Amino acid sequence: MADTAPDVWASVAYAAAALNATLPAALTADPSHLSWPLEQLFQHLKPRPDQRDFAKFDQLVAKHYRTLNTFDQTQLYPGIRDLLRDLETRGICNVVVSLKPQAALDRIVVNKDWQSLFTAVYGIDWFGPQATKTTAIRQVLTDTHYPGPFLYIGDSGTDVSAARANGLLCLGVTYGDGDVTTLRQEKPWQCVSNVDQLKAKLLGREQENATGF
Repeated sequence: MADTAPDVWASVAYAAAALNATLPAALTADPSHLSWPLEQLFQHLKPRPDQRDFAKFDQLVAKHYRTLNTFDQTQLYPGIRDLLRDLETRGICNVVVSLKPQAALDRIVVNKDWQSLFTAVYGIDWFGPQATKTTAIRQVLTDTHYPGPFLYIGDSGTDVSAARANGLLCLGVTYGDGDVTTLRQEKPWQCVSNVDQLKAKLLGREQENATGF
């Protein structure tokens, strides 16, 4: 959907700087590392902080991402805006299900003027702090009344397994931030490597009053 990696790394860099540390450039050059647990990223800080500083690091990443990050570098992948508008005109709902903070998601949508592109955007605050991608999808399916059929689109192995656990097909995109090897290992319905292929798959499966996640 959108390339958020530079802005997410900015929040991590903010927290690292507060500990007088940085992350190796080779690590931040690969956006798939953003799928790592935050503690794993903490282990790669140079120089290595005291383990007792992890709580501070965690809090600072959250603070920057929720309240300070302006998401200046976040951009829709080329062609996505037109695709979302095309889907909307065909009666297809475009719903975002994310474990990112709701305040940050809302700020991205407003700052980027994306309000008209999505039917709804759901973040972790909507699901509760213990939510997983599996339970988040289940809650949206249970508590809302979007028309089916449904198709889930994701770039990680977790996306695929969470969709499957809820009885949904998952269309994997290999141009996102997720680890492509892990994505393919989970055996999504199909994979696409660019937005043109994504458009072909979505419109090929077009049905009235459908919903895409």
